[in-house]
Amino acid sequence: MLVYLAKRLGRALFTLILLMTMVFFSLKLVPGDPVSVALGPGATAEVAQALRVKYGLDKPVLIQYLMFWKKLLLYGDLGVSWSSGIEVTRNLVPAIKHTAILTSSAMLIASLIGILAGVASAAVRNRPEDVAIRSSALIGISMPVFVLNLLGQYLFGYKLGWFPTSGAAGLANLVLPAVTLGIFVASSMVRMVRASMLDVLSEEYITTYRAEGFGKGAIMRKAFRNALRDISTIVGLQFGMLLGGSVLTETVFSWPGIGQYVVQAILWNDMPSVQGAVLFFAVSYMFINLLIDLSYPFIDPRVIRA
Repeated sequence: MLVYLAKRLGRALFTLILLMTMVFFSLKLVPGDPVSVALGPGATAEVAQALRVKYGLDKPVLIQYLMFWKKLLLYGDLGVSWSSGIEVTRNLVPAIKHTAILTSSAMLIASLIGILAGVASAAVRNRPEDVAIRSSALIGISMPVFVLNLLGQYLFGYKLGWFPTSGAAGLANLVLPAVTLGIFVASSMVRMVRASMLDVLSEEYITTYRAEGFGKGAIMRKAFRNALRDISTIVGLQFGMLLGGSVLTETVFSWPGIGQYVVQAILWNDMPSVQGAVLFFAVSYMFINLLIDLSYPFIDPRVIRA
């Protein structure tokens, strides 16, 4: 078990370092001078140079890269926002809190809808109910998340007035962004869960169970337990889609999370803030997938020996 854990942790750390390296050097290729953006057109050359020295932008790119890792690993310092002059962590923590609330709520909704509908669809394969579930899922997949956001905002916010359409003042503000984002993720989850269940239901031992007179409910429960490893993988993969969709959803609903934070940082060419947001997305996605990897031995002990 310890060897299995060490392998997964090593792979996650390597991926994180590689990703942050790619992001760092990619942002260096973005056109525009962040110092000019931060100071405005009226700044003198002396003031601009002083700011470059303050942020370490006067040093070679490789030195800047090494300084980034030194501050991050030794002090947990993500640097100072070039647009606001405030430490990135001070702005990032409140945004992470709001994004965590939104994504966890949406993931709960997506998992409930996706798993239940996927299992139900497999149980009534090729019947009208199955066709209805698959058609609904196909519509959800085909529709971009921001379109779902806007439809929910218009219908249940402006037209019916049931829920607020922007902000994060209370629980009511969470309903529309969480439900629309959850439905978007659940749409693709339904099809994958259905496919996983059908693979298990086609196994020979399921045919044997049927021949021995086991009821449909008992067979479906057995198939679900055996498909649980694949389903847990599906949940982890969909978490990446959830994080990507949250950026657009937060923008549409003016939810003060990482989505709005990233949009503003990109507009201001604020590299430290973008790097902080990317680090959050990467760590979150890898943490969820690591938890799922660690759940495999409990679901199927043969994984450790593989």
